[in-house]
Amino acid sequence: MDVTLRGWSRDMGTKTIASHDLRSFHISDDARKVIRRSTPGLFRSYGEVSVAWCQTLKSMGEYRMQIDFTKNDVLKLMKASYGRELDVDLLDKGFTLSEALKKKVLSEIKIADLTIGDLAKLGAGSSEPESNTGSVSPLRRRQ
Repeated sequence: MDVTLRGWSRDMGTKTIASHDLRSFHISDDARKVIRRSTPGLFRSYGEVSVAWCQTLKSMGEYRMQIDFTKNDVLKLMKASYGRELDVDLLDKGFTLSEALKKKVLSEIKIADLTIGDLAKLGAGSSEPESNTGSVSPLRRRQ
């Protein structure tokens, strides 16, 4: 994560005032967001993610502030925000599954280890209507 600034009305170039590698940060659930001067922090609390650090700034004038995130930074922020496990709520928020991911997930399901109830749940989740619906009748007992 890079924090840069440049002059607003008198542009004298871009200056990097902070540069942190979020991959090395430990994700903390501390609601007070306590940091030490030498140790920056990445905090997850109350539905938000915060990055905090101590730094002396000596600048004059009005500056446009900008934080640039790399893909690794965004991944770390996603982990801090949603945890390590992808859940259905992400699909409800507009994310979709790629065909490659669907194949990967289905390849890890062992049909032999599933019960009939588990198989029924898998079929219940599909949105396609069944074309062959028949009636179920009890077995006749021999007399």
